[in-house]
Amino acid sequence: MRRRAAAPAVLSRRRCGGGPLLLLLLCLLLLAATAYKDDESVYMQQAGHAPPTYMPLSPPELELIGRPYGTDPRALPHPPTSLHAWFGAPPGSRVLVVAVHAYGFANRMRALASALQVAQDSNRTLLLDWSMDEGCGAGFDDLFNASAPPMAAYLSRYRGDGALLQLLVDRADWSRPIVESTVPSGERVLVWRPRGVVVDVGDVVLGDTYPVVVVKTSGFFVRLGLTCQEYYTRKRNFYRGALASLAAPVEAWRRDVLSTEFGFHVRDGVVVGVHVRAYDDAYDWPVVPPQPPQRE
Repeated sequence: MRRRAAAPAVLSRRRCGGGPLLLLLLCLLLLAATAYKDDESVYMQQAGHAPPTYMPLSPPELELIGRPYGTDPRALPHPPTSLHAWFGAPPGSRVLVVAVHAYGFANRMRALASALQVAQDSNRTLLLDWSMDEGCGAGFDDLFNASAPPMAAYLSRYRGDGALLQLLVDRADWSRPIVESTVPSGERVLVWRPRGVVVDVGDVVLGDTYPVVVVKTSGFFVRLGLTCQEYYTRKRNFYRGALASLAAPVEAWRRDVLSTEFGFHVRDGVVVGVHVRAYDDAYDWPVVPPQPPQRE
């Protein structure tokens, strides 16, 4: 008879050898489940099915607002005494303060077009705060004539306290897209960082609970319920209005570049876009594959 006494020991060692791998697999599954739960709670909050995260201003932060803040020219000379005065908004109005503080020009315009549609759908006045960074070294007034139609019909410039706005914007991030805070006069304000491409915008943003909603832009998004056709039609109309509102030096430069560098003859009604990449090609995704060299 053949002896098989050693077989159970071999099998036992094999089972024990798989223990660390099994433990690692269980840990990964637990992390994935936790991440999914966290994502679900974040989207529930953004849709208004969960309360906003409450983050009031701390005493040291309160000392920074209502007075000159570094070299920020937007600081108010005298501390306001009402919610709307802090944000430079007309009394009793419903406003959407859009903070465009990062990214290149094209991404800024896409984000602004998305925020504009939310402002229109919620019957809010859009107040734009556009600051320069390494991705876009031009101010909004350098590019557009914002005080005249058609741009003036879309938005107004932010004239509130710059330090307060920056402190509020810094409160919202990827893990907490909806934050409630307060201004020194005691009124509540909502801060929203849109998360996702198709965004379920709940009544917490669209409704009347918060007269002032601050939006921290992070890219373009589409409000859930809009068709693609409606979204792109409204976006196109905004872009056409922006083109018609170019500052005179920018419009002159555009016509000169298109005619001398590209041979285009710009006529009314013809829109030609030139997208210039400002970053290293190594950080960009290729859109058109390299073409094979032409043979003589």
